[in-house]
Amino acid sequence: MSQHIILPDDVRRAGQICIETLSPARDMNWQRNAAGLDWSCRFTLDHIVGAVTAYAGDLAVRRVEQVEVLRKANAEQSINELLQQVEVASAVLADVCAAAPDDARGYHPSGPADWSGFAAMGCTEILIHTDDICWAFRIEFNVEPELCRRILDRLFPWAPQEGNPWQIMRWATGRGYLEGYESIGPDWEWHSRPLAEWNHGEDHPK
Repeated sequence: MSQHIILPDDVRRAGQICIETLSPARDMNWQRNAAGLDWSCRFTLDHIVGAVTAYAGDLAVRRVEQVEVLRKANAEQSINELLQQVEVASAVLADVCAAAPDDARGYHPSGPADWSGFAAMGCTEILIHTDDICWAFRIEFNVEPELCRRILDRLFPWAPQEGNPWQIMRWATGRGYLEGYESIGPDWEWHSRPLAEWNHGEDHPK
């Protein structure tokens, strides 16, 4: 299985999906909790920006120990400003991933990641938390299957190959159910390290 399943521009696409989906909801009550989280919808959107920005910084400095984050949560920013920052953060991570050599590594708590790991994790942060917000606002949300499949193949190599990739991705991140499989719950995991370092069965949800 190639470690280049995911594409740097997939991060940019995930950011676009988030913005297109959530922009019509900018005037809703963003202080309500996002689905399944103890965070407000506003904090969840802020978290998307912070996580994706942190991934870009971690890969750019190419150090496997934790470094100070570039950006901390900012309660003063409006929803419009946060959505603009989603676009910026996703574009920056996409470009950092595109420029990084295959042997570059950056810090992540689940293990040092290469650029493909950071790209897939960035996509997951954006899309899954967009989904959390959409559930709170009762907005229908689906993600194109090709993008979901690339994310699954990179981060969740143990995930089923058959079925709706978006529903599989929600299941793999502890959201929703998948027929024939046990619910994973909040203790879900992903494989941040390069795929070449994955031992079949390792990190597989119990």
